[in-house]
Amino acid sequence: MEREEKIIEMLREKNWHFRHLEKLHGELDQSLHQMGRRRVLTPQEEVQKKEFQKKKLAAKDEMVEMVRQVKVTGQADVEKSTKRISNMTAGRR
Repeated sequence: MEREEKIIEMLREKNWHFRHLEKLHGELDQSLHQMGRRRVLTPQEEVQKKEFQKKKLAAKDEMVEMVRQVKVTGQADVEKSTKRISNMTAGRR
């Protein structure tokens, strides 16, 4: 676990894409938390909630994959995942 924490810290410091994914994940988490505090959501808000959940999970999956890549190869392949970022951020708010 300690090695993984060091890899995550290294990615935070040196990889803009990883930092962006962490920020996106946090923003989506915050939005979902706010939605969860409401007693009732409109049908549109329910759809938006599901979209946020999917995007949050996709961001988390991508961060986990980047950590795995560093473990295996010693470096993260940013170009491989950069194209997906516009899909995750589109329509977030």
